[in-house]
Amino acid sequence: MEQRQEVTERLENCISDIQSWMVKNKLQLNSNKTELLVLASSYLSKHSSDFQLQIDNNWISPSDSAKNLGILFDQHLNMETHVAGICKASYFHIRNIRSLKSVLTHDALIYVVHVFITSQLDYFNSLLLGLSDKLLQRLQRIQNIAARIVTGCRKYDHITPILKELHWLPVIKRIQFKTLMITYKALNGLAPIYLTELLHEKANTRTLRSSGELILAVPKYKLQTYGLNAFSVAAPTLWNKLPSHITTPKSLNVLQNILNIPIQTILYLLMYSVYLVTPFSFLYSAPQQGYLVLALYKYTLLLYYMLQSILPDHTTTTIHCDVS
Repeated sequence: MEQRQEVTERLENCISDIQSWMVKNKLQLNSNKTELLVLASSYLSKHSSDFQLQIDNNWISPSDSAKNLGILFDQHLNMETHVAGICKASYFHIRNIRSLKSVLTHDALIYVVHVFITSQLDYFNSLLLGLSDKLLQRLQRIQNIAARIVTGCRKYDHITPILKELHWLPVIKRIQFKTLMITYKALNGLAPIYLTELLHEKANTRTLRSSGELILAVPKYKLQTYGLNAFSVAAPTLWNKLPSHITTPKSLNVLQNILNIPIQTILYLLMYSVYLVTPFSFLYSAPQQGYLVLALYKYTLLLYYMLQSILPDHTTTTIHCDVS
């Protein structure tokens, strides 16, 4: 009881300081719209139902959920309320898209689905890591319906080939992908420092074959629900499952540079390498010809990167089409 009273006083003093700062900066704290959310397990939440805070002579009782940056957080952090909101909004847009499908082109239909459906599934989806299978199935069902609308397939057609045809990752893979992207940014100084401080490289006491790889330390946790889903635990767990050539920052940078090369340039370099080897093909056996082509391709790419680092940035020509 004394501990609760101490917590209440500290929270009220903190809110009072915020209110004073807002008054000095010509802002106003609306106590009538202020919400209180007590995060606790299902067992502890029973003992916090009578917890209240006083702000400007108004008593604020705990709410079942509260919205922050468009995300609905519930008191148990199981994201049920947020998933329910996603499903409600998505089904509303799905009904509207179905009614307009006959007057939309295929490209326009895909664009509309991404704007109104995919954006709902991808918004802050890294917070959905560790979501229960029941809630994941609800989100996956929305993506399946959107894929069937785009492709025009039947209701009972197998959905996996359809998603592969559209190059759409399933919902669980999209969540993991977003988490891994945040992890990569945190490891390379592209994320806020409070995320970077949660990740630590694993220290090896002896020399191993994996010593040169970037392996993150997974901290110990007590609770299977809250502890396993924490970013400090879930991010290293997913990161360590990736192949070493992806987790190594230098290899990833090289891969990104290769992906940025126009495909026409790569094909031209490869065809030019074959062109150089062809007149002398009678001097080499078939395996030797293959090794020579790969070697020439490798060194032409190396020359391309050297020229990119020396020469100024190349200009790109953009063609503008006036459709008015």
